[in-house]
Amino acid sequence: DILRLIRFPFMTTTTGDVLVGVYCLGGWGTWLAPSIGELHLLCLILSSASLYAFGMATNDIFDRKRDREIHPERPLPSGRMSLGTAWAVAGICLAAGLGLSIPLGRTATLIASGMVLAILLYNGLLKRYPDGAFNMGAIRGLNVLYGWSALEWANDISEVRAMPGAIVFGYIALTTYLSTAEEEGRRRTVIVSLLGILGLVPATLFFHEGVATPPILPILGIALWRLGATIADASTRSIGQTVRFLLMGLYFLDAHFLFVAGRDGAGLIVVGLLIPAILLSRLLRVSS
Repeated sequence: DILRLIRFPFMTTTTGDVLVGVYCLGGWGTWLAPSIGELHLLCLILSSASLYAFGMATNDIFDRKRDREIHPERPLPSGRMSLGTAWAVAGICLAAGLGLSIPLGRTATLIASGMVLAILLYNGLLKRYPDGAFNMGAIRGLNVLYGWSALEWANDISEVRAMPGAIVFGYIALTTYLSTAEEEGRRRTVIVSLLGILGLVPATLFFHEGVATPPILPILGIALWRLGATIADASTRSIGQTVRFLLMGLYFLDAHFLFVAGRDGAGLIVVGLLIPAILLSRLLRVSS
């Protein structure tokens, strides 16, 4: 149940974000190779994943009453886990996330602390409002920036190299906005969200010399497929499926940026992480 509380299968979604921060915001190709040690990279990945787990745990803590109706299978509303245990798990994840940020430097620790505040603000208050989607997008955008901040020298970010972080922000903000329609089945929210995501595709393709890569194709396919499916059926189940597919699409989005940055190996690893995420989510029966 602890693994379900922290959404263990999906913790690897943060790995691609921070790698994009390192290799895209930090520089791409051979002319500006980022400088980060293997130990620091490991701390960065584990810290980001721990903060994600903290966010998921506190999400369920704040939503425990609401989940009795829409997600009764989760550990807290089902009664399989006590509130005290959930807070303890959240505290451990928080300590790990912030503790692992310390070796990365002052800037990284400040950004990690900023993510914690944004997570609490979203889970505790802003989630109730549609505008809260921008807060969730900001958390993911900060996660990309977190990767850049861990470099031994955090160089200035040009407008072009900052584009991946901005696109991740928009993608997650729109996906979160879509999830607000899950309870009420608002077809207009579905259409606006999915058309917005499709609108990000040109920026994603042409942010750097018009380079298109294979990972971008599944995102386009998912958005088009689910646009038609959810317009035809704006039920809670259909919208929930769309949100889960789009969250899986984040692996492809991050991999696309890494391919553009000339980091094919890192891109393949990020795409590969999708396989255990899917298998574990089915094994543990974890909802997004």
